[in-house]
Amino acid sequence: MTYPLQAARELRTRAVEEAEAALAQAIAAQARAAQALERAHAARSRHAEETAAFADSEKRCEARSIADLQRGDSFLRRRMAETADLTEQVAAASAAVDAAAGAVGQARTHLGTVKAEQEAVERHHAKWLEERRKAREKREEEEGEEVAAARRFPRES
Repeated sequence: MTYPLQAARELRTRAVEEAEAALAQAIAAQARAAQALERAHAARSRHAEETAAFADSEKRCEARSIADLQRGDSFLRRRMAETADLTEQVAAASAAVDAAAGAVGQARTHLGTVKAEQEAVERHHAKWLEERRKAREKREEEEGEEVAAARRFPRES
């Protein structure tokens, strides 16, 4: 006799495998998001250092024309706008990391749920096997007793 819930067993096994794969993908996405955040931080830091270096060089120059001063001022204004853009990129990357962490948490929760369901089906399967084993042993014992009784008290024909 086959296990009556075999389809459920296979379904639960597949669900666990799918949940494990989803968790692995979520963890990989979280790692990519963290790397993107690091790159965004590094780009903003590099940009700030370059801007500070230019501003320092502008302060050290003494005899400059009005056109040079205006170009330098225009450059610094553009750099400030770029800084704002880079700050937005860092914030977006940080939000992506948070979202990825949430997805990992959900994937872990889902995996725990499907594993618990699989374990329940497996416990039922083990109990079913044990009941079948006990029934088989009882039948064998009863058959053995019948054989022994037949040997002790042979039937008269």
